[in-house]
Amino acid sequence: MIEIILVRHGKTKGNQEKRFSGKRTDEPVCQEGLEMLEERTYEEVEAVYTSPMIRCRQTACMAYGEEQPVVIEELAECDFGILEGKNHGELSGNPEYELFLNENGRNGFPGGESISEFAERSVKGLSRVIADCVKQGYKKAACTVHGGTILALMNVLMKEQDNYYKWSVGNGDGFRLRIDEKKWQEGRYDEAVMDCPDHRIYS
Repeated sequence: MIEIILVRHGKTKGNQEKRFSGKRTDEPVCQEGLEMLEERTYEEVEAVYTSPMIRCRQTACMAYGEEQPVVIEELAECDFGILEGKNHGELSGNPEYELFLNENGRNGFPGGESISEFAERSVKGLSRVIADCVKQGYKKAACTVHGGTILALMNVLMKEQDNYYKWSVGNGDGFRLRIDEKKWQEGRYDEAVMDCPDHRIYS
């Protein structure tokens, strides 16, 4: 059994302005986000893995004191296509955005990744994390990633059908997962989580 803690990065300026900050937007954690991370105490882990994006690498350093986390390219945020860098007010009236809203985002992002493409990439990224944990003998690791990455992974792991956004988390929040690495390596992702995800990841 391997314990994986998924942590959403600290707040950014784009988060403050409610923008679609995805794979194409590499922005740092803002001052408010840094202060929030400083106030929290995250558990010690044996290894820290991260999205390649600066906001996640900063969070790895702030939350876990890891200045050189293992970068997993596949854990980058979703490509939001034409929505990238914009917020609701700026997109209002855009027909592609209106269709996206009417579909509740289920058919992916216009000009960007589909939900299935993003989920497949995210699972591949977590598979690399688990494979490295097995190789190194780690039993507890953290992944500093994105809200979208956590959503994609949790929907695969928990087989969520009714509400894709059920697993949304705030900045600096996340889930603790206990994963059966053998089932995971066999591709039985929805059977690999050993109990209900725990959202208590800091004190």
